[in-house]
Amino acid sequence: MAYIHAELFSQIETLKAEWRLLDALKLVNSILITDPENHDALLHVADIQYRSWEIEKAEKAVDFMIHQKNDDAMSLYVKWILSMEKTQRSEAIEYLKKAVTLTKFENPEVIRAFWLAHYWYWNREKWIDFLEQAREMAKHDAEIIVNLCQVYTLEQLQKSAVKMIKYFDKNKDKLEYYDTPVDQYIRKMELYRTFWNLH
Repeated sequence: MAYIHAELFSQIETLKAEWRLLDALKLVNSILITDPENHDALLHVADIQYRSWEIEKAEKAVDFMIHQKNDDAMSLYVKWILSMEKTQRSEAIEYLKKAVTLTKFENPEVIRAFWLAHYWYWNREKWIDFLEQAREMAKHDAEIIVNLCQVYTLEQLQKSAVKMIKYFDKNKDKLEYYDTPVDQYIRKMELYRTFWNLH
């Protein structure tokens, strides 16, 4: 499995974060010209096309990866995302199940996705356990913290929801936000703060 040099990887990530998607795609394609099966480059292609809302093009890159290696967890995870966008839920869930099994429940993002699937489509009894497990592995992942706060609020678990809100407020400068603007998370947490009368 081929990877991308750290410096080049960083350049691509920067271009994507700045929404210079065509420039990012050109850079990724320059890698694929000499290494057409480069796993990281193909994942970048799928991500860039997904951000551009080119679902079919994104899926072509992922399908190629799965054809090359059908036990790659990240390819299956991305295939789950794309299948869900196409509302192919039954098919999507099978990709997610396989990704979770392959990661042995050790990837917090895949576990978070598995939790969401359980919450909305399967057995709601397990969803908090999955999400809390994901948080144990990625304590500074803002997405997981906000998701936890959301479900605690939906289930009327006030003590747990308030604890998450306070944790977010105390650690927001240390949290990992990835590609989502920080303000988006702050606005979401403000809604939960209002709901629980924490002003």
